[in-house]
Amino acid sequence: MSHRGKWLGTGHWRYPLSILLISLFLTVVSAAGSFASDQVWRMGSSSAGTAGYACTIGLTSLISKYTPDVKIEAMPTPGSTASLRLFARKECDMAYQSGWGLSELYNKLGSFAKKDLARKPYQGLYYASFEIMLMVPVKSDVKCYRDMIGKKVFPELASHGWHDLFKLTMQRMDIYDKVEPRQLDLNQAADALKMGAVDVVAGYSTNLGAMTVSWIKNIDSLLDMKIISPSPEEQKEISAMKLPGVFYGERMAYDALTPENAANTKKVNPDGVWLWGAYQGWHPGGDMPTDVMYRMYKTWMEHAEELSDVNAYLQYWAKDPLGMQVKALEAGKPIPIHPGVAKYLKERGVWRDDWVIGKLDPGVE
Repeated sequence: MSHRGKWLGTGHWRYPLSILLISLFLTVVSAAGSFASDQVWRMGSSSAGTAGYACTIGLTSLISKYTPDVKIEAMPTPGSTASLRLFARKECDMAYQSGWGLSELYNKLGSFAKKDLARKPYQGLYYASFEIMLMVPVKSDVKCYRDMIGKKVFPELASHGWHDLFKLTMQRMDIYDKVEPRQLDLNQAADALKMGAVDVVAGYSTNLGAMTVSWIKNIDSLLDMKIISPSPEEQKEISAMKLPGVFYGERMAYDALTPENAANTKKVNPDGVWLWGAYQGWHPGGDMPTDVMYRMYKTWMEHAEELSDVNAYLQYWAKDPLGMQVKALEAGKPIPIHPGVAKYLKERGVWRDDWVIGKLDPGVE
């Protein structure tokens, strides 16, 4: 046998070949690990330029600062309902949605009554509450919800979850099919209400009236208006629906209204404006590992005060971020909660036994 044959057979080449194979194996493993660490998590938001988008940018910047090995970016979407559809197609990793929107999906209501989405997010991080409210000109004869019958109503954008919540509730009250729905650009709502193109605008207060969004502030600034509560009988009717993900019976503060419109509203609501709504936030799926969500959630909870300067929403949220999570998750039960969120809440001693933990996808830990 030649010297060459001996080295290629059972002789000395055995060891260099073994070393080569081990080296190749380690290179593949290393590459796989590198690929996993290069995962960029897409955090859905509302459209660019909105308060929701600014909040998303703020939250992702906090992760870049304190959890730099987790790569995450803000992803604008047309709205919360659209965000769920993008999530279902794996075009988004954290859906921007309310507890109501999640329950709408899980219970096949509203936009998802006829078409279910196989991929569903679990409850994650919440940052604000939004509450349904009706705005009318100060001289309007609308005094309660049923007074909308026969009126022209802007029921919020059809791509938003708040539209679905309002529509479903009004349908169950046998009101929605008796109004004239009008779709508008949000920035047209003030002029439409002022000129009589619509009689009622169904909008929302934020954090029980502590603040507002720009298009509703526009209405408040441009015309004399008032906010209408459901009648006591309607309040009972709405509360009895007990839609999952929705809270009922809160009272509105007037902090965000102009003094004139606050006075107009108080005059027709001596007991305060009765509110119902849901908490809004970002929700991951079963493909996000427990440790990734846990570390992001921990960062958000424990460094929340650093986001106070982003906008009024995060300033409000930073006062008690953990307390808001508990309220929102309680309202959202029995929608499953991401294991990473559950891990952190258990460490903080606020986990409740009747909350449900979601299951991760096969092969994800």
